Amino acid sequence: MDKLQKTLNVDGLIVGVVMEYGNWRSAINWGGVAIFTARLVDIETGLVIWATSANLSVAMTNSGAVAHVASQEALRELSAKLGK
Repeated sequence: MDKLQKTLNVDGLIVGVVMEYGNWRSAINWGGVAIFTARLVDIETGLVIWATSANLSVAMTNSGAVAHVASQEALRELSAKLGK
């Protein structure tokens, strides 16, 4: 991890996994779904400093818009946690 820290000149990395992303349709409605997790990891120790997950399914909104809303909520949560 020390080599990664020196190469990138950062103390932490945000890593994430998208578990589901797409659009859905029912007989009377349509929408988008985005499910993901994100973690802020301290490069030196490997400890998770912060983590969040989002599981959003919104009617009449495409998956790109749902993913955008979920990522913005995660960013606000991280900013609040870091005091910014």
